[in-house]
Amino acid sequence: MSAYVGVCLVFLPRSHLARGHETTAGALTWALHALTLYPEMQKRLRTEIQSTVTSDSPSYNELEKMHFMNNFTKEVLRYYPPGKDSATS
Repeated sequence: MSAYVGVCLVFLPRSHLARGHETTAGALTWALHALTLYPEMQKRLRTEIQSTVTSDSPSYNELEKMHFMNNFTKEVLRYYPPGKDSATS
């Protein structure tokens, strides 16, 4: 095994784990940023969550009923795609 292959085997899995963490954190950061820019969205999301979720651990059916939350999440991911960062652009 060459030294290059050895380095790749050690560092590539670490970078893939970090990327998964960074994309989740980035998506959450942009979602929170969007909510600070548009307080009416924050109010609407809060109202939807309070009227839909009945326990501390929402069921899949409850999550599926939150149409505004799902659309908000999709729009944040569309507007701020997690795979696009300053290191690769």
